[in-house]
Amino acid sequence: MRQLIGVERRDVNLAGKLLGSKIPATSDGIAEATLAFDHAYRWRDAHSLPLKQVRAELIGLSRRARARAVTAARLKRMASIRKKLSDERNDLKLTQIQDLAGCRAIVPDMSALSRLVQRYHDEESRHDFKHTDYVLAPRVSGYRGHHLIMKFKPDDDRLGEYSGMKVEIQARTQLQHAWATTVEAVGLIRGEDLKGGFGCADWLRLFSLMGSEVAHIEGSPKVRGTSEDQSQRWEELKSLNSKLNAVDILKKYNQTFKMSEEFIPKTSRPFYLLQYDATQNSVSIKTFGSLSSGTKFEHESGKIDGEITSVLVAVDKVDNLRAAYPNYFMDVNEFAEILQSCVQGEGYEVGVKKSSSADDFSWLRDYRTKRR
Repeated sequence: MRQLIGVERRDVNLAGKLLGSKIPATSDGIAEATLAFDHAYRWRDAHSLPLKQVRAELIGLSRRARARAVTAARLKRMASIRKKLSDERNDLKLTQIQDLAGCRAIVPDMSALSRLVQRYHDEESRHDFKHTDYVLAPRVSGYRGHHLIMKFKPDDDRLGEYSGMKVEIQARTQLQHAWATTVEAVGLIRGEDLKGGFGCADWLRLFSLMGSEVAHIEGSPKVRGTSEDQSQRWEELKSLNSKLNAVDILKKYNQTFKMSEEFIPKTSRPFYLLQYDATQNSVSIKTFGSLSSGTKFEHESGKIDGEITSVLVAVDKVDNLRAAYPNYFMDVNEFAEILQSCVQGEGYEVGVKKSSSADDFSWLRDYRTKRR
């Protein structure tokens, strides 16, 4: 692996073992941790090539499926990688983590989602993949969507060292995406890992019930542990809303959230670093012409990771940042509207939002594989 990626897998796993444990606050411990971070970032960043090729295929399949997908790509935050490595239940090596690289595809409705996923099962993908259907079998948390773990097959023999690297695709409807990103947004504000199932029990229950409500709107199976009777779900949601003041809180997130002066970048460049500042309750966006420059900045700013939450992403245009990552902008309007309709005992009418323009492949234009 040393020629293309710059680090051996054995060294990557040794680095992961260190980063998944408590780092000693000694000079030797800090020196070892510095080298471990370097190996971990190299390994994570090496997934950018498989990620870009998998996303390009995703865009093509979306077009052929007439799915009108908004797509985005990201590399997993180092803080999230360390958290996964430290979880004794997983017992994972760093090279075994399947979502270091990830793509999102957000489509208008269930019909578009089915068409897109079917394209992969019709053997139109070059890569092998494992598919998990969280629509037919939602998680207890309320999460729904399709996950495809792509096992990368390079189209160039010279890139054989990348063979087998994993890229995760998450394909969701607009409503499923609204649910998932609201969980992340509330978790960011509260400083709780609601996405991982930890935090306020009442908020977790509310999201589980709302997972069933979105499933009802889309004509899909409900979440285990919630009533099949919509009126009973509404009564429980009404009670939780009274206790949490959830609707008002979600609306205030949108009203009070502050944007940095850097919110709208002056130029369109391939990579965007979204940073949420918990102390200021604000978001900033920085643009980078290369993955390496974005990673370097992310690494340096990550020294205050407890206050700054960052994600380095690639989207076709800056307009799609908010569509793909609304949790960073506290854009929880659609979820709040559905919840309010439940609390008021009313039905929710879906208004499908369509992508304003066709996909743009400019993010691929300047990408070249570096070889020594």
